[in-house]
Amino acid sequence: MSYTPERSLTIERCTFAGNRARVLKSPLFGPNDTPFAMFTDSVFVGNESNNLGFGNAVFLGCTFAGNGSGLGSVWSFFGDSGEVANCIVNHDDPQPFIGTVAVSNSVLSAPIPGATNSTTLDPLFVLQPSNGGDGWGDDPATPNIDESLNDDFGDLRLQPASPAIDAGTNDFFTPGDLDLDGNPRLTDDPGVPGNNVDIGAYEFQGTTCLPDVNQNGQLSPNDFNAWILAFNQNSPLADQNRDGEVRQNDFNAWILNFNRGC
Repeated sequence: MSYTPERSLTIERCTFAGNRARVLKSPLFGPNDTPFAMFTDSVFVGNESNNLGFGNAVFLGCTFAGNGSGLGSVWSFFGDSGEVANCIVNHDDPQPFIGTVAVSNSVLSAPIPGATNSTTLDPLFVLQPSNGGDGWGDDPATPNIDESLNDDFGDLRLQPASPAIDAGTNDFFTPGDLDLDGNPRLTDDPGVPGNNVDIGAYEFQGTTCLPDVNQNGQLSPNDFNAWILAFNQNSPLADQNRDGEVRQNDFNAWILNFNRGC
């Protein structure tokens, strides 16, 4: 960012879950009070705000899932300025964001104008979060019902073949960096091309076998049928050339991967 703040705040490897606020844009994060805040390797899940959210904030290697705003746009969670890089931003009802947030090298639930080096494929979380259909947290308007009891914040770690694996940029990586679990960043998955840091708060620690599309641990002709199904569903499992899109040329890539084996 071009703005040089007089004061700054850095928050690393934290989880913000199930918070509700009338005004999330507090003096701590507002552009007129504290000019700059940076969040790294953190998770934001099941949070709701009736205002613009974080202003003048930078998010690096973070995961957002199931957050919303009373303004009718989940992207307003990011406020009126800032930067989002190497992040997963996944919501149920995405709309264009409000403001001048710069987005790059991220996995998004919907296209964002101006976003660079990003994809809209499913991030393949281990378990998608769910508010149970009645909103996050306990609604004070229904004192006899606790709507928070069916909140499930999910498991936002990555499954094999996630488009977030080895897909980030190392521009923000420093040797010795850790993910939210305390695992080393820049852990290479030998089953996918590239050796970049993962996108999101968690670094995948396993090995992907790309042609094993049904993920049963072995390669067989059944994976051909699984690839067709994944292709029809626009699933990242069909993205065999790892270009962030599901297209017909991924079939040729699957054949090459299948012949190469795992």
